[in-house]
Amino acid sequence: MQKTNIQESQALFIDGKDRTDEIETYAFEGNKCLVTYKNNGKTYAYHQNKVKIVKSALQNAESESVFSYLKQIAEVVGLKTEEGTNILADHYDKIAFIPEHSVLSHYLNRKQPEKDPHCPPIRLFPFGFNLSQKKGVEEAFSHPLSIIEGPPGTGKTQTILNIIANAVMNHQSVAVVSSNNAATKNVFDKLDRNGLSFIAALLGNSEKKKEFLESQAEIPDLSGWQLTAEEAQSLQESNTLLFAQLSEKLEHQNELALLKRYIENVETEYRHFTSAMAVSADLRFKKNVSSGQLLSLWITIEAYEASGKKFNWWRKLTFPFLYGVRDKTFYERSYEELIRSVQAKYYTVKISELTLRKAQLESALQDFSFGEKMKTYTEVSMQLFRHVLYQRYQEKSARNIRPGICI
Repeated sequence: MQKTNIQESQALFIDGKDRTDEIETYAFEGNKCLVTYKNNGKTYAYHQNKVKIVKSALQNAESESVFSYLKQIAEVVGLKTEEGTNILADHYDKIAFIPEHSVLSHYLNRKQPEKDPHCPPIRLFPFGFNLSQKKGVEEAFSHPLSIIEGPPGTGKTQTILNIIANAVMNHQSVAVVSSNNAATKNVFDKLDRNGLSFIAALLGNSEKKKEFLESQAEIPDLSGWQLTAEEAQSLQESNTLLFAQLSEKLEHQNELALLKRYIENVETEYRHFTSAMAVSADLRFKKNVSSGQLLSLWITIEAYEASGKKFNWWRKLTFPFLYGVRDKTFYERSYEELIRSVQAKYYTVKISELTLRKAQLESALQDFSFGEKMKTYTEVSMQLFRHVLYQRYQEKSARNIRPGICI
């Protein structure tokens, strides 16, 4: 058995905790890892599944080069304290080890962090949602790093609250940090308004930490949040169906908003076209010709015009089937005239298609009480979330000093 000293480019984790600085040597023997500690010289045996050797990203030359470059930038642009300490550069100096599979390691190697294929399910949105907020929550759980941005009032706090709820339901802990105390307090206050402050702790400074540890309050009576197994299952099933309906209608709302703007743009473009171009009598096409077929025909004619070739017999044979051409004079006209006529037909058909789709979406949304159904979904989601909290805390009379959320 050969004992190995931990190198600077390595870190040793036992049960998920970094023990590198405490360990003198380690050695693998069978399915065991024998670890000798510095403080007492004693050797302990751990199952190999509990021990993980992690390499540093900085052993890679390219990563080291990029990291050194970032440190140099920090020395130039970093903010300085009154004593002259460069805050950013000081933080960089404290980074001695970067795990090879960390988010920072990916960026140092100029690689995008991979999506987690085993991310926990998004089970509920007890604080409501729209499509962008829904995507934000999903991305937060499926990627090691997510940036959610938006101007004030767009629902960033609401998204954070839904992330918190799903993390707690998946038995995860959450740390909410900010350079702005008001922002974190806002999250806590919204939890408090929903009777959920007992799962969170304000730990922003030493005074807050001391206050939290010294004032461990009793967990409130959660018996009113209890559901029977049948009730929980029934609510979950109905809420899952309602979630699918709401998601579909939100997609329709977004599509409708974009469609209205698109129709305006196409109509404006068509007006400019008709005012600038003299179009001869319309070409005849089959009744159900699509804008896609007309666009393809438009491109095909332009290609023929550019090449200087004439339509061959095969093209004349296939045009009626491919593009819905029903006009015998089609092949007698110049390319320039054909292009203008097809363009004009394209615009009218395109506007007609878009208008029809707009009417379909408006009809689908007309009889759907969106506000009422979202309210129902949010309330039931909160009910199910509270039931999960009841199950977790029902046997605890005093608050656990390890809250689910640290703010």
